Amino acid sequence: MTAAEYLAGVVLAVLVLAPLAAGAFALRERIVPGWSGAPARLAEAVLFLALLWGLAYLLGTIGILERAPLVAGALLLGGVAWWVARREDGCESPATEEAPPAPAPDRLGVGVAAVAAVLVFAQWGVKVVTSLEHGIFSSDTLSYHGPVAARFFESGSITGLEFVYSDPIVPFLPYGSELLHTVGMVLVQSDVLTPFINLGWLGLALLAAWCVGRPYGLAPASLLVTCPLLASPALVTSQSGTGGTDIVAGALVLAAAALLLNSAWREPAVALAGLAAGLALGAKVTAIAPVAALTVGVVLVAPRERRMRIAARWTGPLLVAGSFWYLRNLFRVGNPFPAVGLDLGPVSVPSPPLPQTYTVWHYLTDGSIWHDFYLPGLNTAFGEAWWALLAIVALGTVASIVAGRPLERVLGAAAAASVAVYLITPRGADGPEGIPYFFQFTLRYLTPGLLIALALVPVVRPGARVARRALFYLALLTLLMVTLLDSGIGTGDTRRMALALAFGALAAAAIARVDRLVPRPLLAAGLAGVLAVGVVAGYGVQRHYLRERYASDPLAFARNVSNGRIAVVGSIQTYPLYGNKLSNRVEQVAHIGPHGAFERVRGCGAWRSALAAGHYGYVVTTPPLIPYSAEGLIFGPAYDRKASPEARWTRTDPAARELSRSGKITVFRLNGTPNPNGCRP
Repeated sequence: MTAAEYLAGVVLAVLVLAPLAAGAFALRERIVPGWSGAPARLAEAVLFLALLWGLAYLLGTIGILERAPLVAGALLLGGVAWWVARREDGCESPATEEAPPAPAPDRLGVGVAAVAAVLVFAQWGVKVVTSLEHGIFSSDTLSYHGPVAARFFESGSITGLEFVYSDPIVPFLPYGSELLHTVGMVLVQSDVLTPFINLGWLGLALLAAWCVGRPYGLAPASLLVTCPLLASPALVTSQSGTGGTDIVAGALVLAAAALLLNSAWREPAVALAGLAAGLALGAKVTAIAPVAALTVGVVLVAPRERRMRIAARWTGPLLVAGSFWYLRNLFRVGNPFPAVGLDLGPVSVPSPPLPQTYTVWHYLTDGSIWHDFYLPGLNTAFGEAWWALLAIVALGTVASIVAGRPLERVLGAAAAASVAVYLITPRGADGPEGIPYFFQFTLRYLTPGLLIALALVPVVRPGARVARRALFYLALLTLLMVTLLDSGIGTGDTRRMALALAFGALAAAAIARVDRLVPRPLLAAGLAGVLAVGVVAGYGVQRHYLRERYASDPLAFARNVSNGRIAVVGSIQTYPLYGNKLSNRVEQVAHIGPHGAFERVRGCGAWRSALAAGHYGYVVTTPPLIPYSAEGLIFGPAYDRKASPEARWTRTDPAARELSRSGKITVFRLNGTPNPNGCRP
């Protein structure tokens, strides 16, 4: 990428993000005019995300998610939002209406919370820098988060089912988070922004945690208590510097909870909370359980005289913001949740063929499973102090339900619902029967519920009476340090760069604290200086990233291929195949059956016919690997004995030339049209 191309991307990013940010600020002043400080910033963040997502959904639905429409749409939408917020409509201005009063947080708590936030940002920064050095190597990002975003970028459309991986459920997941990555790709014509995006979600989660404790004067404690989870190996390894979506769902659900607690049942603020909850539904299915519980709870505990209006204010934005992907599934296959089939007499909801899966509940009373998988999995996911973290989660959940105020009980019930549904979620303890190997990886599905439960600990009545708050802070900092050591804080240059990110976050937090003391022109000049330094440094970062991105990967041949057509088969993690310009068309060669069924092509003749019909220039083959094949889950020695028949069928065709073989991955170049009639009997 040349300097001119880089600067063009920066200018376009400003033209898209600045109008939407201005529109979000104006709308917040209109909707909750008396708010200031952290709750106001949280409301503005939710409104900004809603505007950006709404624009991307609109453009993607009509198939024009490209640079020019994106810039024009942002300028128009931001301008309309500003005009709507500023226009005079003859109604009495609510400008004197103030946010609910809140006690000032203690200074010790503010300092401790700042230190904790810096440490968590440093930990995440290590992984971000690692991704910038070599490319993103998170399994889920390579398998489907990245490929789906790249497919959206390539086509400009989001309405189709993207069969980018061999897992039959992947096409039907909600992809709101990936859509934001696509926006970044459209703006800068590469995925260099992808490693940074989840840092923003981490910041939103910390801001929401602060706002949970804010009405009680316990904002530092509610932020601090969430930090050990945010620094846990389960989240750091899968979310920081990647396209992972668990932090997205967790941050948005926690934002909904925080906005509710700060709303004092004011209807506009409740609508903002419902909007955040809807955005969470569009990011990950793990948000469904806590959001459903919040919805029921809001209706039940709202003031009786305004219950119907509050219910409408909550559910309206929720449905608008969160229903797109489920409606797409309903339109495409007749089922909003294709992972769940239903066939009860006259009531039948179709779903694709699914392999046998196992839930955590399935093995809950099996002592050997606890010894061999569950306890080691908890240790791997949450660190050696996992028992302390889960004890705090249990305290927050039980105490809020038993001793909390009505809204706190609702939030506690939402956390409990998240855990309960996780126990019966298909694939929660996946693997061959008796070998729930994937339990350690699925524990991150609990993120939304765990964040709510943790943030509630200081604010329920027992937590609010902590006599020696300093000891409380010390205990949480100790737990955080133990968790950080389990995750690995990083060494050498990587650590120094990550700590620079952390101190930048601390500087931003300091600016936020003194925004009323520093003159706005001086503050604006300081922020402009920081942005200028970031833009200059960013040019070198993106050049290094594009030079080293997947350079040592077995699929590195695709880095410099442009507008190529690449056929893949098996459980290949395909993201490197899209190339540095994300211009390659990468397709799983398979039969797409009724209701979105995803079936391997059977037979040499059919395979070669599919290659000929797709006009592919390259073919990449592997045997079925994780997560599923026709025979079920395969890994380890069982996989080593597998062979790829597609590799044999391709290798024996005169049009194919084998370029490389690395383990079970074989790459072919097609120099002509494969011949279906030349297959050996």
